[in-house]
Amino acid sequence: MNRRLELFAIVLFALNAGVAGGGVTSALADEAGIEVDLGELRGEVLSLFARRGAIATETNPNYKGATAPAPAAPPSPAVADWPSYNKTLTSERFSDLSQINTKNVGKLKVVCTYDTWRLTAFETGLLMVEGALIGTTEFDIFSINPATCAENWRTHEEYPAYLLPTNRGAAYLDGMLFRGTQDGRVLAYDFKTGKRLWEATIGDAKKAEDVPAAPIAWQGLVFVGNAGGDFKGGKGHMYALDAKTGKIVWQFFLVPKTEGDIVRGPLGATPLDNSTWKNPPGAPISGGGTWTSTTLDPASGLLYVPVGNPAPDYNNSVRQGDNLFAGSVVVLDAKTGAYKNHFQLVPRDWHDWDVSNPPALIKSRGGKRLMAVAPKDGHLYG
Repeated sequence: MNRRLELFAIVLFALNAGVAGGGVTSALADEAGIEVDLGELRGEVLSLFARRGAIATETNPNYKGATAPAPAAPPSPAVADWPSYNKTLTSERFSDLSQINTKNVGKLKVVCTYDTWRLTAFETGLLMVEGALIGTTEFDIFSINPATCAENWRTHEEYPAYLLPTNRGAAYLDGMLFRGTQDGRVLAYDFKTGKRLWEATIGDAKKAEDVPAAPIAWQGLVFVGNAGGDFKGGKGHMYALDAKTGKIVWQFFLVPKTEGDIVRGPLGATPLDNSTWKNPPGAPISGGGTWTSTTLDPASGLLYVPVGNPAPDYNNSVRQGDNLFAGSVVVLDAKTGAYKNHFQLVPRDWHDWDVSNPPALIKSRGGKRLMAVAPKDGHLYG
């Protein structure tokens, strides 16, 4: 992205903050008010500066495929690899590696560095697969040698910029990598070359629906949802995509489906209706985005989806009720997308205290299986 676009995005972000703030104030004064629809304006303005679809892949000619550096005490590949955002599908984030410990951690030194060439937040959850370190930025996905930081390959995507230039990482499955984009797409790449394999659209960029979360992948399916549920009309959905083709296998509405909503694939069965959203005319049901990765129990085939805030974010006067499934963990059948259960932790949120962390499926010392999750309200639930 050129410098002019970066500067323009910063200016537009400042305008966004000012207008959104005014929107909240006016909404508090007028019960039927709602925040200004900034998503469509942002998309239209920024699209003047960038064209979608341009791809450039840089490949190191000396790269012959990733091979792991030889450690002092070689761990097994299953232990050494970190193939998903939370390492395991069940999101424990626990590693058995023991080379770094309390006795030698103070002796750690920088071995090498890799420059992403981006002047924004770097929120990617790095993957370690077959001796290659995989990361993402808003526009790039790259593979590097973790021992030398030498670049194996890097693929750059060009599309209109987003006000919050964030991407939280990729997923790996069967020689493929999967990531989301800020214009509402999911992209697949060849793990060894960085070549783009397919793309699928799961969000409406005109409504500021983006895909910042790292997907997870299991048994030929890629699971990911869209975010962007802070603006008028933007809604969160959860999807399962065919890992080989990108075809949408199922779609699940995380807040109630209403007339005019886009249906992109077979809908998972749900009991959700609009009874917990008592919105006045002119205030459409909005919110429920997925800002982070999901959790899956391979034994039961259940998918645990953390759901974001309702919208407008800081004004609940226009959305009486509990606003399901916003602020919840929703449990779905991973194969069909059918609803199984939900746990609402932050009803009718107006502090942005939504469920922004993937739940961890753990076993207590007493042998009890638990789902543990910590939303932004300062509590740990299990």
